[in-house]
Amino acid sequence: MNETVNWLIRVESTVSNLYAEAALLFREDKAFSQFLSMMALEEKAHEELLQKASVSIPDNRIKKASSFVDDDFRKKVEAPFNRAWVLMKNGKLTKSEMIGVVAEAEFSEWNELFLYVIDHLNATGGEFRKAVSEVDEHRAHIQ
Repeated sequence: MNETVNWLIRVESTVSNLYAEAALLFREDKAFSQFLSMMALEEKAHEELLQKASVSIPDNRIKKASSFVDDDFRKKVEAPFNRAWVLMKNGKLTKSEMIGVVAEAEFSEWNELFLYVIDHLNATGGEFRKAVSEVDEHRAHIQ
């Protein structure tokens, strides 16, 4: 489970950075840029929640968790982000492509895994409920 948590933290960080960079790239389209900036902040909050939860739970509890995330799953989740980075680097990332990346990624199993991990790590108090609410808001923004 530790490996899965660490991978999720890296993904949340990568996605936050991607959305922030894309917000700058599309700054001429104020509404879209603001949307991407908001998404970047939400991903950063998810990263911080995962970090906080992972350090507050004893290692033996994390090791008892049974979660299997293989390379195929990781590649599938990371594919839209990797595609967006390549397109951005090559100056070919369009608004339409970025919208597709956001939709493909945010409605993938990635967010379900995030919620599962937060639930399993048993984040304290209202933090888990807040995370569920944020993911729901995330999806509502995308829709």
